[in-house]
Amino acid sequence: MRLLTGLARRIAAIQVVKHKHVFVLGADEVRETLVRGSDFELGPFGGPKMLMGPFLLGMDPRAQYERERDLLRQILELLLSHVTAIAGEESARQAATLVDRRSLDVVNDFAEPIVRRVACRFFGIGFPQVADTRVLAPANGEELLSQWVRKVGSVIATTSPAPFGLQRVAESCAGEFRAYLEREIQQRAGCPDPKTVLGQLLCHMHAGELAQERVLPNLAGLMLAGSTPLVKSITHAIDQILRQIRRRADPIPAVLDDPAAKRLLFEALRFNPTFPVVIRYCPFAKLLGGGQSRRDIPDGASLYVALISALFDAEIGDADVFVAGRPADEDSSLVFGWGQHHCLGRYVATAELVAMLRAFLGLPRVKEFKPSRIRYDGPAAARFVIRRRA
Repeated sequence: MRLLTGLARRIAAIQVVKHKHVFVLGADEVRETLVRGSDFELGPFGGPKMLMGPFLLGMDPRAQYERERDLLRQILELLLSHVTAIAGEESARQAATLVDRRSLDVVNDFAEPIVRRVACRFFGIGFPQVADTRVLAPANGEELLSQWVRKVGSVIATTSPAPFGLQRVAESCAGEFRAYLEREIQQRAGCPDPKTVLGQLLCHMHAGELAQERVLPNLAGLMLAGSTPLVKSITHAIDQILRQIRRRADPIPAVLDDPAAKRLLFEALRFNPTFPVVIRYCPFAKLLGGGQSRRDIPDGASLYVALISALFDAEIGDADVFVAGRPADEDSSLVFGWGQHHCLGRYVATAELVAMLRAFLGLPRVKEFKPSRIRYDGPAAARFVIRRRA
């Protein structure tokens, strides 16, 4: 996809095909599209995905959106140091179980266990019971939580309307997931823990700053946004780093502190972003771009906003070269999107991903691992087996 979009970008930063499909390829044009959320909206692509109730992704910019966005940002900033510590503990704990492994599944042996344990501690919930589902067949409650989040989150993460089969399974899982969260909220409403996301939401509810019916959608929205995409992100990052090692490059810094790991993480995700393309809808005819790239966007057109192309635009020096020490910043990088839906939890996500990456790269003889192909369940990473070279 990177090669194809790169060649297309050299022809034109915006390409309109048959008056219905618009490919946005240049970095400036991608940013403009995502900033203009009222002109280029989620439209018919967003509604069916909000299975747990309206969350920021599926809400129009209005007073409630602004109020809840600011509240969630405040909560996440308050708990950033706490989740950083939790992520470090859980990443080190899981990595210790893999020290002597000659092969491992990065998704199921490493990323998923860390993400779900961090989620339970950070969000302030317990694991469900196997009996809580009739749709899935998990081995235990931890696995059930991962499967619920993966199925429901996959619908949100698709860049187009979800296939009917995936949508139907996700809707069934969403009902079970909702019932589980309702019990968790009810159990903790009387004595909320302010060091958790749920505790903070309940405290703001008791203070009259958040409606009771908005606690569950915001809790679920943060859990879905901060689980399946994180597993996919760390899987993509590890894949890219191991492939660089196979090319006789050595991207791992001699001193892998948090800043160095962050730079390496962002560069790896630039080569294989979590969401390479996002889709927007243009309900009314608009103009997009400036200068020679300016184009008329027809009403009813679908816009394919290619982050994977923008991340290799000319604004990035030596864009085709993997530079482990390239500067990384959550606010300026397109890795976390842009505009109205610029990832709200990007600092929390970065902290957790950096902790996981440092733990993985700290494994003995990590450079001996040979990657295979990443397997997906819809848009979610489902399996990525790596083996040490003989």
